[in-house]
Amino acid sequence: MMGRAFSYPMSELTVIRVPRCDPNLPPLVLDMSEIYVALGRKEEVATVNQHKAPELLSLFNVAYLNASRILNALQYELTLVEHSIREIKAIILMDRMKDILEKAGLANSRNPIGSEDIRNAVFERDPEYKRATTLAENLACYITQVSDFRKFFQNSFDSVKKIMGSEAMGSYGRQNPNLVASLSGSNNQAYSGPTTNNQALKEEPPEDDFFGTAR
Repeated sequence: MMGRAFSYPMSELTVIRVPRCDPNLPPLVLDMSEIYVALGRKEEVATVNQHKAPELLSLFNVAYLNASRILNALQYELTLVEHSIREIKAIILMDRMKDILEKAGLANSRNPIGSEDIRNAVFERDPEYKRATTLAENLACYITQVSDFRKFFQNSFDSVKKIMGSEAMGSYGRQNPNLVASLSGSNNQAYSGPTTNNQALKEEPPEDDFFGTAR
């Protein structure tokens, strides 16, 4: 018997809407519904059996790939925002800083663009800079959350394999064409863990022990 069915249709409760670096573009809409389905079945790892294991492994593998896809989109948007922040600071510093400090009575001949603290204060008051830094902070939070989900799926996948053992898993110690979803196209390696989307996000979050050591 397969695991319990969970249904999370895409809705406002299952999507992340992220403002874009370019304010003229619509928000980035990221569907989290399949990830929530996999998260809802975490308790099944403790009671996994030989019949349910293949389906659970497939579920966690797909969820890992979905989390990687979302991380790719978030990380790309964060890269754009970080570039925008540097550009905004450069424009303020090169084109506007001297006039701003003169109007505020903070300019002097020895240091016409002010001290570092004064420059940072000018940056923080700029609307474009504040929007970009707030967006970068939000993206960093989303990335941390989805990275934790992805690590959870990795741990879940590994726990199922450890609980079942290589002998009980039978052919699961070898490549299963129904589960391998590698974009590399390689079909001759043993299937030892969830497939990554070209290892797009190389940095992993701190490893959390979701299930403890498998016994």
